[in-house]
Amino acid sequence: MSVRVLFLVVTPLLLLAAGLGFLAAEARARPAAPTLYWPDDVVLEMRSLVERSYVDEVPPEQAKGLFYAACKAYLSGLDPYCEFLTPEERRAMEQETQGEFGGVGIVGKPTGDGILVRGTRQGDPAWDAGIRAGDLLLSIDGADTRVEGARDVLHRLRGEPGTAVAVSWRHRDGGGPREATVVRSRIKQDSVVGVAMADAGAGVGYLRIARFQENTAADLKAALARLKADGARSFVVDLRSDYGGVLPAAVACADCFLDEGVVVVTRSRAGLERPTHLAGRDPGDVLDAPLVLLVDGNTASAAEVLAGALQDYRRAVLVGERTFGKFLVQRIVPLEGKDVAVRLTTARYFTPYGRTLQRDDARGVRGGLVPDVPATATEAQRRAIAEAVFEEQQGLDWVLLPGSPAPEDPILARAVGLLRDADAARAADGK
Repeated sequence: MSVRVLFLVVTPLLLLAAGLGFLAAEARARPAAPTLYWPDDVVLEMRSLVERSYVDEVPPEQAKGLFYAACKAYLSGLDPYCEFLTPEERRAMEQETQGEFGGVGIVGKPTGDGILVRGTRQGDPAWDAGIRAGDLLLSIDGADTRVEGARDVLHRLRGEPGTAVAVSWRHRDGGGPREATVVRSRIKQDSVVGVAMADAGAGVGYLRIARFQENTAADLKAALARLKADGARSFVVDLRSDYGGVLPAAVACADCFLDEGVVVVTRSRAGLERPTHLAGRDPGDVLDAPLVLLVDGNTASAAEVLAGALQDYRRAVLVGERTFGKFLVQRIVPLEGKDVAVRLTTARYFTPYGRTLQRDDARGVRGGLVPDVPATATEAQRRAIAEAVFEEQQGLDWVLLPGSPAPEDPILARAVGLLRDADAARAADGK
């Protein structure tokens, strides 16, 4: 077993042990806090009053919904990121973290005439059933898609792998409706998408990290290897509209571009600090190639951790707009014996050089990372780019509709121009 493989096996166990030790030390260091205001007698009396005297009988499902709503309101008062997760929301978050879900493999957009299929991927159930980009879904399990609220109907395509869903559609070339019973399978959500040469002549490769999940670092290494094989000598990594995700994935991605040092420091309520170090050099790393990161106001959390570390070490040039400014650590805490969970803010992030990027709107603190090279797009360009990004982020290896042009992207063009100039300068120097 290689040292690198051994590291990948052992590190999660060490991180788990360190995390448990950190939480135990935090509990010992923290002074006893006063009991949070929650008078049980008032809550119980109010519930009893509703049960006895409300004009209509409250069925169990409605009562559960009321309880969940109360829990959500309680936690949301702490900060915008604390959240009570119902069983369905908890499962959805676990699927998102793992980068896969049960479904048929369709990216769709509701229209007045049905759900327009924006993309499918070869090998997924929808593709095998003959559904292609440009087709129009007419019904899903008997529910009409030509009604208001069609997005909720679209969600019926998801479900447990091995279960079936009935779909009717019309092919983009016309003809009568087609029907099929499609068996759901496990659909992988790609975290690294849009991999392509942005400028083959200048050797500029491009990729977008849509989200940080468990498979992101592996996907990034594969994408970098593919681009290098295609002749890439420099890289554009697009973090726009990347809201974050799993912190260890962001740290592992930083490890692809750096060979040593701290990526991020977390500081808890008790003042305890926990630095997260790089794993070290790997043969597949891209340590010397020129690198540009694209950022915008929707670049947040784990994406800001990666961008902040690379900016601190002057490893990458940031192009675009100021990032969102979410530099808080959340933990998903399952409640013991329950199928629900709490997303709780437990610490703050700091960049390797000690910067905290957390925004504070109440105090007028903008937060976020300021790009090295500011660049903007028009509102029309933003909308077109945002739509393309959204569809890429569905993780279905985005298939453009026939004849659909790629959106004009001045921010990407600025980044490619910088790397093209750098490549020309290196050529002139004979490097």
